[in-house]
Amino acid sequence: SDNSGRGAVPAMSNPANFNEAGLDPTTAFPYTALRPGNKPQYGIRVGYTPAGTSLNLAAYYENYTDKNPVFGSIAGGTMGAAQYLKDRDLFGVSANFPIGDWAIGAELSYRPRDAVSMLGCFGAGG
Repeated sequence: SDNSGRGAVPAMSNPANFNEAGLDPTTAFPYTALRPGNKPQYGIRVGYTPAGTSLNLAAYYENYTDKNPVFGSIAGGTMGAAQYLKDRDLFGVSANFPIGDWAIGAELSYRPRDAVSMLGCFGAGG
């Protein structure tokens, strides 16, 4: 889609079916893309392998900028804005080990204030 990122164009909608733009969209939703800037992203990982085992354990933290934009409104609600949320936190633990030719792994992560994607379901005819 050309509705986010560099070179974004306004999103279009077909009033007959809001799930698709159609060949001749009649409604445009103007918005601007607010770039995240050059904020540093960083993290730390601590790993441990118990002696005599193939088990790998790790704990980690990451501070990052979302890769997908979140849409909202600016200018008194007259224009939409795609914003890349900054200072997102991720805390996690992981474990993995081999069994023959297989690799078995597990990961648990916690992301406070994580943005949740919301998409409409597509149904024929809207």
